[in-house]
Amino acid sequence: MINHAIGASGVVSQQCKAIVEQYGQTIIDLLLAEANPKKICSHIGLCSFDGSRGVSTGIKIVVDESSGKVSSGICDAMCPACEMVVAWMQNQIKQNQTQDVLILPSSWPI
Repeated sequence: MINHAIGASGVVSQQCKAIVEQYGQTIIDLLLAEANPKKICSHIGLCSFDGSRGVSTGIKIVVDESSGKVSSGICDAMCPACEMVVAWMQNQIKQNQTQDVLILPSSWPI
């Protein structure tokens, strides 16, 4: 909110906007199809876990590295932003916002 008030754009804000621009319609389609919101970000490839396991992304990366398998750090870096976008879109859909409003940059609170 501070960034918004002073006209600055934070890293997370930029990540969220990029996610909405690239995956917004897919996220909306999955939410409308009643997909599990906790699994959407892994489904589109922005999280390495699917929300059903009790491990965080950070722990998973350590485990993967110790076994010689390295997960994509770029994707995992976008995971929290994706989860915020999904939660915001889910909330907006519950409030009967139109799909067009959800993917218009001027409507985003970020």
